[in-house]
Order: sequence, then C-alpha cells, then structure tokens
Amino acid sequence: MFDFFTFTIYLFLLFSIYFVNTNKSNDILSYNDFTNRNMSLNIKEIISLILIGVIVAIRYEVGNDWYYYKEFFIDSGFINSDDFYFESGFFYFNQIFATNGFSYQTAFFFITVFTWFFVFKSVNRNYLSLFLFFIFCTEFFFWSMNGVRQFIAIAIYGFSIKYIIDKKIFYFILCIYFASLFHQTALFLLPTYILRNEIFAKRFLAMSLFIFSFMIGTNESVLNVIEESLAGVILLFQLERGIDYLIQSDGLTTETVSVGIGYYLFIFTNLIVIYFSKDIIKKNKELSIYFSLFFVGAVIYNLTYWSPELVRINQYFIYFKSFCLTLITYHSLHSKQSLFKAQLLILLFFINFLALIYISSNMSNPYRILLQ
Repeated sequence: MFDFFTFTIYLFLLFSIYFVNTNKSNDILSYNDFTNRNMSLNIKEIISLILIGVIVAIRYEVGNDWYYYKEFFIDSGFINSDDFYFESGFFYFNQIFATNGFSYQTAFFFITVFTWFFVFKSVNRNYLSLFLFFIFCTEFFFWSMNGVRQFIAIAIYGFSIKYIIDKKIFYFILCIYFASLFHQTALFLLPTYILRNEIFAKRFLAMSLFIFSFMIGTNESVLNVIEESLAGVILLFQLERGIDYLIQSDGLTTETVSVGIGYYLFIFTNLIVIYFSKDIIKKNKELSIYFSLFFVGAVIYNLTYWSPELVRINQYFIYFKSFCLTLITYHSLHSKQSLFKAQLLILLFFINFLALIYISSNMSNPYRILLQ
C-alpha cells in the first residue's frame, strides 16, 4: 500500500546514509582494497549508525516479530537464561538494559547500532555507500527488523570474511562463536572457512549449475529428499529451534508457494551477479569467497524457496549478494564501457526498494512511531 509517511521515512534514511557515506574523492580503489581492516568510525559513519538506530528503535508495531521482541525485553528483567530459549548473548544484552530501568526502545537502539557496526566494518569505507544501498534494496534492512537475532549473526559473519581471506582461522572461529551467542545456527558456518574455489572463473559452468538448480527446484521428489534429509540433521544434532519448527509445522513447510514478479526478479538478478562475477574475480581471486558464498545461497534458494524456515537460514549466504553487487557496480561506475550497466543495476534495485516498501516487506509498511 502507499503510505506517504512510510515512504518518506525509508527514502530519507536510504538517501541520507548513501550520500553521507559517498566518497567525494576521484581516486578509484583497486580490487585489493575491498575488505575493511580499519575498525575506527568516522563522523559520517557515526551519524549513519545513529540514524539507522533511531528509525529502528522508535518504530511501533513494525516488523513481524516486533511485539515478540518487545515482550521478551520486558520478561528478560525477571527471568534467567534457563527460562527462555533465546541465545545467551541476546538474552544478557536485553537483561542489562531491562534491569537498569531503560526502555525497550533504548535496547532496540543499541542492539541496532551494535549490529550495523559490523555491517559498516565489513567493507572498505569507500565502498560503504553502495554496500548500504544494496543491503537496503535487497530487503535486508526490512528483514533486519524482523530477524533481529539472526541478522546480528549474519552481520558478524560478513565481518569475519576478512579472516578467511587473510587465513586467520583463530579470529574466524572467534567471530563464529561470538555470532552463535545471538543465533546458534551460526555454528554451521565454520566449514565455510575452507571454501576456496574458482568456479566463477568458468562462467558457463557457474551459470549452468545455477540454471540446473532452478529447473529441479520445483521437482516434488527432490523436495521430499531435501525435507527428509534436513529434518534428520536437525534431529540428529538436537537443534532446539529446528525441532520447534518441526513440531509446530509437522515437518518443514512444503505447501505450494505462489510466485510472482518478485520471485523472478530475484532469480534474474542472481543470474546477473553470476554472469558478471568473472570480471571481478579475474582481477583479484581472493574476492571469489564473496561470490562463492553468494552462489551457495543462490543455489540453495532455488532448491528450497518453498520453505520459509530454510529460506531464513539461507539468509547467511544470500547476504553476500550485496557484497557482489557492490563490487560489480563500483568498478562499473568507474569504467566508460560499463557505466550503463552500473546505472541500470542501481535503477533496478532502487525500483525493487520502492516495491518492497509498497508490499510491506516484513510488515514494514505502515511505519509508525511511539516515543517513550
């Protein structure tokens, strides 16, 4: 639906953080400078974090789980971690604010700033404006107000990729453990440390595998195999949240899912990223980790789009679509031969952002505020 106030708030936030963090320098970064290794924040980044934090904190009944997280904050002041299945990191974060007399909005603000700090520190600040643009336009901003705990883990995981590139396994494991304190599914990301391949150097192979996964993704027999296998893994490792899903839904959700233009646009833009990936990786093979993680997510999505539970877990990998789009667009903007490609990508995803607001992605529309 069209709500003028809602569109104004989200467009103001998007344009503000984009233009505030846009680098005015004409210097073009090399492909070796994508990963950020500077943990400090400049004034522009601090302003951006505060803006995002305020918009998320003062929202009222925005997000599917808004009420649930609000009630958990209130309850956290009276219970201990054994009384609730939320992970200890998220529990104690809330409890500190609740037991010291702060409002849930204060807790929401600091949780948001904490989370987005890792987002901001995941890429070189000269790439940051485009990176934030694509995070917003690929739905992750709206999703972050719903999947709060998992988005914290996702942000930390995105931040940790530098340690895969630098081959610092101790720091990578430390980051994954830290992420698991907010969402235990992060522990399954440990094997991605060894994910080193150059499949994207073979464009035809990558695109063929993607298209193949798309074609078999709706096959009922494949669907049943995937469901049974994942249900077995969940029960084998006694994953509490996964068991809850199985009990509540009598198995993983496999009902017929209606698809529309949004689904096909998502698939199409995934294919675009795969197609242009070779141009980036041939400049710096270390960047293949971002495209490899995205490719894993794109293939898993093709095979499991019918299950909201699996799509949600797959967000760990789909998140890297923003990294890939940032790399492709940034270097295309600085190339006369590819300038139109970059402009088209920006326009396409901006239209997608408007559409996400209109359809109330993750119950983001209407946006309402409550000051306490």
